[in-house]
This record gives sequence, C-alpha cells and structure tokens, in this order.
Amino acid sequence: MDSRFRRDLYTKAFFIGNAEEKGEEEKEWNPKTLFIRSDWKPDDQLVPGELRAISSLFLRRIKEAFLPNNKPRHASPNLDAIQQHLLDVLGTSSTHVVIPADKNLGPVIIERDKYIEAVLSLLQDEKTYKRLSPEEAKADMKTLKALVIDWITRHDLYGLENDESEYLRRYLATVQDPYSHFYITAKIHKKPWKPRPIVSYCGSFLYGLGKWIDTQLQPIAKTMPSYISSTFNLCDELKEIRIDPSRDKLFTADANSMYTNIDTTHALAVFKKFFKEHELCRPIWHRADMILEALEILMRHNIFKFGDTF
Repeated sequence: MDSRFRRDLYTKAFFIGNAEEKGEEEKEWNPKTLFIRSDWKPDDQLVPGELRAISSLFLRRIKEAFLPNNKPRHASPNLDAIQQHLLDVLGTSSTHVVIPADKNLGPVIIERDKYIEAVLSLLQDEKTYKRLSPEEAKADMKTLKALVIDWITRHDLYGLENDESEYLRRYLATVQDPYSHFYITAKIHKKPWKPRPIVSYCGSFLYGLGKWIDTQLQPIAKTMPSYISSTFNLCDELKEIRIDPSRDKLFTADANSMYTNIDTTHALAVFKKFFKEHELCRPIWHRADMILEALEILMRHNIFKFGDTF
C-alpha cells in the first residue's frame, strides 16, 4: 500500500508542477478512455521534501489508527470450520471446477471431465469452428501480429491521435499470452442445462485494437433511435406509451448464436456503406477506412485456445 500510494501521489505532484511551469492545463483522466498504467515514477529527489514528509506522517497515522501496536488485525470469519474446509477443498480440487452461471445466477460447481466434455462438444461444430494444429496457430498468430503492427504504423502519422497510438503500442508491449481463451458459462435456467460459449479477448494480442474500435463505435451506437441505455430507461419510456391491451402486444426476442451466425464478408460490406454514408456516422467519416480495416482484422482472425487445443 505504501509504495502504491507514494508513487501515485509523487507522480501526480511531479506532473502538476511541470505542467504549471510550461503553462499547460492538466488533462482530466477518464477511466473509460484508452489508458495503460506506466511503471515510471519520479526520482525522490524531484519530489519536494515537504510533500515526502507530509505523506510519511499521513501513512504513519493511518497505520496507528487501523493497526494498533503495528500488528495486523485478523477479521473473524463468518463461515464455520466445515464450510471453510469445503471452500479450501474446492479451490484446490483436480476433479471439479467452479464456473459462473449465465444471467448472473451465481457460481456453478461441475465435474472437470463433464466441463471439458461440454466444451469439446461445442468446438466439434465444424460449421462454426476450425481446429488448428499448434504449428498453424503459431503461424496465424505471427501473421496477425504483422497485420496489427502494420495497421498502427500506417495510421500513426495520419489518422491516430498521439494518445491512441501510445496506448496501442504500450498495450502490445504488455501482452504475455497472445491468444484469446475459450470457456463456457452454464445456462442453469434451461432444462437440461446448456453451455454458453465465450471467447475472452482480455489480455490477448487483439484486445487493445478491439478496445480502440469500441471507443470509435460506442458514440455512434448511442445516437441510434433504437438505443436503450438500461432496463430502467426502457421502463420510463414504456410509461409514456399508451397501450391498448385489445390491440397491442408486448413480446421479447433473442438471437441464437448471434456472432457466429454473422456472415463476415456481408457484415463488412454493410459496415462500409453505413460508416461512409449514414448521417449518424458523420463524426467518423474521416476515419471510416481505418475503422473498417481494424474491424476486418478483428473479425477474420479469431484465434483462440482451450487447454492445449487451438
């Protein structure tokens, strides 16, 4: 805690001081924008001695208030010994896994072999998935990396803003495992239960580019007449509508395997026309080609792994 607090405080003070000297206004950080935390921190000699002394006193007083005699407090558990033992066993079990239920219905415990069987039953659908050998996956990932780096390089000077380019390059430098990962959640509200497939991009090589695309398209999506921000917003709008029960019906619809049923070639053609011609897309007309290129990279290179399979 000490090191994190001091680093954040000293860095903030350092850049505020430098901005004031240069007559610059400090940009307000928005956590929803493109941002990668840096490991850089100012040298202690560049931080005013008074600030260092005040922060040390503050941290000492905090410790005295919450850690009497400098001894850590141990909270009393609200689980009995049997419950705690069960959690410990499940956490280290080699025969069971805990996965989330669909619809936020809580955790689900399932035998590991049944979990693997459910995943592989989905991945055997050859209309949706194509299995790659480790060598093919490695070669495809090498091609993907080249495409992403080439896209950034070509748009670095004309197209990408400095903070966008910095984010994308800094993100790529943090990637440790370039592959997306496949897992399932359990639709326990179905009888019998069904697995819901998910490909997690988080931490993968394409995540940074995907987040950039999201920042470009979210503002457009929110201006569409059909956009509803939440169920609360929907209820408010429905209250304003006069419904005649003898004539009007209220019903819901759901998409079945929505993403995997999209024809990528057709979708990209529709996107092109929409981005370049529709009035709603006026704010991104100058970036339409960039966004389309990025979307094509994202939609045509879904390389993911499950265990040792690609």
